[in-house]
Amino acid sequence: MKKLTIILSLVLTANLALAQGFYLISTDPAEGAVNVPQSATISFTFDAPLDTTWQFGDDDEGLMPIAVLGPEPEDSVEVIEWWVSPDLTTISIQVEHYMEGNIFWLVMLAYNDIGEPLTEPVCLHYSTSGTMGPWTVSGTIDAGELDPTYTAVGLMEIPLFSDDEGGCLYAGTLVPDDSGEYTIPYVSNGIWWPVAAYDLNGDGDIDPESGDLLGFWDPDEDMQPDSLVVEDGNLTGIDMTLLDFFEVVTVHEYLPQAWELAEEWADDQELRMIGAGTDIINLDGTAPAWGYLFWSPAGEFFTNIMIMSMFSQVDTTSEIGFPNDMLPIPADFLDSDEAMTIASDNGALEFEQEYDLIERWLHGGNFYWAYPEHEEETVWMVGCLGIDPDSGEEVGLHIAMDIVTGEIVQIDWEDVNDPPAGQLPRNFELHPNHPNPFNPVTTISYELSAPAEVELVVYNIKGHAVSTLVEGPQTAGLHTLQFDGSDLPSGIYFYQLNTCEDRLPTRRFSQTRRMLLVK
Repeated sequence: MKKLTIILSLVLTANLALAQGFYLISTDPAEGAVNVPQSATISFTFDAPLDTTWQFGDDDEGLMPIAVLGPEPEDSVEVIEWWVSPDLTTISIQVEHYMEGNIFWLVMLAYNDIGEPLTEPVCLHYSTSGTMGPWTVSGTIDAGELDPTYTAVGLMEIPLFSDDEGGCLYAGTLVPDDSGEYTIPYVSNGIWWPVAAYDLNGDGDIDPESGDLLGFWDPDEDMQPDSLVVEDGNLTGIDMTLLDFFEVVTVHEYLPQAWELAEEWADDQELRMIGAGTDIINLDGTAPAWGYLFWSPAGEFFTNIMIMSMFSQVDTTSEIGFPNDMLPIPADFLDSDEAMTIASDNGALEFEQEYDLIERWLHGGNFYWAYPEHEEETVWMVGCLGIDPDSGEEVGLHIAMDIVTGEIVQIDWEDVNDPPAGQLPRNFELHPNHPNPFNPVTTISYELSAPAEVELVVYNIKGHAVSTLVEGPQTAGLHTLQFDGSDLPSGIYFYQLNTCEDRLPTRRFSQTRRMLLVK
């Protein structure tokens, strides 16, 4: 009997140890509180002392030893100051509220004094008015093979990827278990865009660029966020699927969707160009974004489509900088993984072993203006740009192959060297931005072989200018600047360099490159 008692005691002790963790045990105000004053102190109390050496957030928002999503809506609450209790178990945040209505906080991560992370995130809803939203929105989160527990789910006033300012959560919840089922409380009447986010890397921040997953309500499965209307009642069945924003696929993966989108604009669409949407396509032929350029002979317009796992962009225009008499791409063209395998076997892999890679791209089409001796050829074009580690000079490699058979059409090695110190560039050239994709700052550089009037402008995918970076005379040489996309939504952007030489006003140069902003 004594032996059995000892065994039971050991099992109980082990189970209690496994059940231990680091938890947030209370908030002030409490969940669902109303009439919270304009000037208030918001407190979060934990069951163990905080490790205050951890600092989450950034210098603009203010650093705190807890990772917090919110307070939301954005700009409705200002954090004045914060402090931690002497026993380090409570963090208090003095705030000023600037609106009446629901306020939402989500405490995502903190560490206790023995290095344990917060066991589960915690939501806090309260109102600065006398009532909370009375309705609920519920559904299920599909996380594939992952456990969806603690997926954050919320309602936004505008859709993801919107050009408008905002994008705040007005109510939210956490998926409590592996069933994926959730219920968002305190929902007011209105039009809402449901979203879901999964902190896959566990750093307390939702950042798709680092691998975190996002989802949105998409009942019509068109890869665009859809809205719902809450009107005097609860809503159920709002199901969402978590997706990898940077899911990498081959060009064939999104081709059926591209055709479907193109044929919404014209029945006679012809696929004229394809290409990876980033400057670094993976060596296995996969990329997070793919571009498809269609031409309608009857309508005489291009349909430019960019697709990623989370969204698609469609733009129609009669002018896009390419001729409209390019040959159509055959339906049985090689997939991008096959094209990159052939390129690797014909110099691309050798190139990367010898040079430090800057850029690797893949485009397909009838590039007769670049290869006039192959006027009737439709090709896959693989391009590599690298730095010679010995000389520090840039070197490029272009490999063209038949887009159906894979037969090599042409291989070019080209020196695209930066001028040695003290020497002027030999050409006018706009370089690829780095990094790409970027969030939110990237570096753009260009070379001028002579003094010139310079214009450097950033455009969105609709062709609207969003930022003029340079406008005026500049000296010859290498010029470098930074572009900050903090005020712009995620998406594809183009930056264009236009120059006019001072000594030869009729000699003009123009070059455009593409970049991807992901927040």
